[in-house]
This record gives sequence, structure tokens and C-alpha cells, in this order.
Amino acid sequence: MNQQREFMSQMQQQQQQQQQLQQHQHQLQQQQLQQQHLALQQQAPSTLQQPRQPGGVRANSGNQIPYPLQTTSSPSSPSASGSQPSSPNGSMTSLQPPSPAKANTNTFVHKLHNMVVDKQYQHLIAWNYTGTSFIVCNIMEFSRDVLPKHFKHNNFSSFVRQLNMYGFHKVNKSPRGHRTLAENQIWEFSHQKFLRGRQDLLDDIKRKAMESDAMRRDGADVSSHVTMLQSSQQDLAQQVTHLQANFGEVARELADTRRIQVAQQQLLKSLLDYIQRTSGGQRKFFLGIVVVIIAKTGDRATSPVKRGIITFAH
Repeated sequence: MNQQREFMSQMQQQQQQQQQLQQHQHQLQQQQLQQQHLALQQQAPSTLQQPRQPGGVRANSGNQIPYPLQTTSSPSSPSASGSQPSSPNGSMTSLQPPSPAKANTNTFVHKLHNMVVDKQYQHLIAWNYTGTSFIVCNIMEFSRDVLPKHFKHNNFSSFVRQLNMYGFHKVNKSPRGHRTLAENQIWEFSHQKFLRGRQDLLDDIKRKAMESDAMRRDGADVSSHVTMLQSSQQDLAQQVTHLQANFGEVARELADTRRIQVAQQQLLKSLLDYIQRTSGGQRKFFLGIVVVIIAKTGDRATSPVKRGIITFAH
């Protein structure tokens, strides 16, 4: 226990010594910074007071320094008042250049808007009267003169496909008599967020899911339907197999019943033949036996054997 206490006390002493060393180093750094700051304050006024030489330079003890001169001074320096802000250590911080504007994410939509508002081609593409849709006239001239100016192609069909990808809809059709004439075709497209004077809504127009994704989803739906149909088909096949088994069993039972019935009829016929060859009391005895057998077997009254017995008894 004593050794552990001594070890802990030694560790604490070492930590205290390290903290004291760190504080001493920090004080030395602060003193160095203050000395540098004072030196800069002494150099800055003499440097700024140097006369400007022709050609955009200042004289400084025979050394030429390019103009404009960038100096560093403390906040208390006269030359720093009303100028750029300085950092805490007295050096002047230079202004950062403005960051470039973010590129438009919906390049196609912005290009489309530029096409619609371009006054040079208002006879080919322009807003409608209410500003809720835009109209394209003379497809051939539009594809030849306008599309290559904004896109890397002059294909009107590709332009229409891109419109559809971004959710634009065709809201009218060309007159039936003018469908075959490209110069007379009029196409009008609209989007709920593509409006005249509302450029703030352009970035809200997003591209729809790719056709491959839609086809993949459709394929998944078809696959699920096929799986359901296959399971239903398997259930039906099992039911058909069960019915076939039941039908076979019933058919076998029916065949057995028919064989038994035929055997009974043959037996009764043999008894009748034997009775015909007898006489007296034996004939009545055998007839009684035959009638009892027929009653128990349920032979039909229309059977030849039963009709023969009835005729023979009378």
C-alpha cells in the first residue's frame, strides 16, 4: 500500500511539473508575439510614409517594392483605421474573393427558360398569353436555328423526350389538316412550376425516374403476378388430381357392384332352372327361398330373373 501511494504521489508531481513547463512555454510564446507586434508597429508608419514612385512602386531605402503595398499593422495603427479587419495577433487579414455561384442543377430547365425568353426567336418559341405554358412553332426552323444554340443536337424528338422526363405535358394538338406540314405544326407544353416571371421555381422542376427504373418496377410487378398465377395453377392441379383419385375409386366400386349383381342374377337363374326340374313340395320350398333372396338383394322388379320367378309362381 505504501509503495502504491508513493507511486501515485510521484505521478502527481510529474504531472504538475509538466503543467508548469507548458505554462512557461505559453508565456514565452506570448512574449515573442508581443515583441513581434511592437516591431511591426514601429516599421509600419515609416513604410507607409515613403513617397510613391512612378510606375506604381514606393521608395524604401533604395529598394523598389511593387505597388499596391500590402502591410501588416495592429488595430491601433493609424494606417489600419477604416481599412481591412486585422487578426488578434496584429496581422491584417486579406479579403477572400467571392465564391463562384453554384451551378444550376437543372441545366435543361434553365436552358429551356432562356430559350423561351430569348427575344430573337419569339416567332418560334414563346410564352402563351397567360404565361402558364410555352408554344413552339415551325418545328423545322426551330430545330435548325434554336436547338443547336442551347443543346448539342437539333433533334426535336429528343427535345420532346427531355420535356417528358421533366414532367412537361403537351396541352394541345395541331389542326388535323396541318399535321403533315412541319411549318404549320404548333406544339404547346406546360408544367405547373414553369411559369412566366417565376424563375424561383425552376430548381423545383426535377427529372422523373428513368424509364429503366419504371421498367424494372413493372417487371417486378409482372413477376409477382406470374408467381401468384403459378401458385394458383398448382392448387388447381392438386384439386384435379384429388378429384381424379376420387373418380377412380368410385368407378372401381361401381364395377365391383356390377360384378356382384351379375353373379347374383346368374345364381338366381340357376336356382330357377333347378326348380323347374323339381315338383311338388320341393318346388314351393325353393320358390320361397328365391323370393327371400331377391327381397334381400334388392333386385329390380323389371329384371328378367324376377319376372321369370313371378311368372313361374303363378
